[in-house]
Amino acid sequence: MFRTTFTNRIITPIPADVNPDRIIDLLHDDVFNMKVSPVLDRFSVKSREGNRTTYDIWEGIDILPFGWWKQQIQFTATFEHKSDGVTIWVDAPAGVSHRAVSTVRRAEGDERQMGAADALEWAKSGKNAAIREAMVLEEIVDSSCPIFLKVFVGSTLVSVHKTIHERFIEKARQLCS
Repeated sequence: MFRTTFTNRIITPIPADVNPDRIIDLLHDDVFNMKVSPVLDRFSVKSREGNRTTYDIWEGIDILPFGWWKQQIQFTATFEHKSDGVTIWVDAPAGVSHRAVSTVRRAEGDERQMGAADALEWAKSGKNAAIREAMVLEEIVDSSCPIFLKVFVGSTLVSVHKTIHERFIEKARQLCS
């Protein structure tokens, strides 16, 4: 079977009113990390070893648009916590595998502009907080799959993970208020 590998990079600016440490706390919360996925059905702990935990996960994936054909898939995912985020390895059916590295880091280059307007609004709001350096939630996902699945896997991954990032920001904002 012909295989392909590819990388997706998803970067989300962390608004000035959100403490980046809360994002890291949420990345270390495996249950939240899984439940925030819009396609999650259920999960169970498979094993724990040191700072790694492996889960069996079931998700409902739309095969056709508008929910016309949904398929439940089961796979394993291993979570390993790092000081600035989490690494997740996924082995899914049909020969699909991912390695996702999610980190909170300082914005670089043009990424700083993404957060500049937000920081200015925060300063104008009169809230008693120091303006911090622009920060981002970055996720780099290395994927491998049969070549005929690349478009489906890539587009599903990016859309789902953008939603996940939004939910991380929303929850972190709630924790900061």
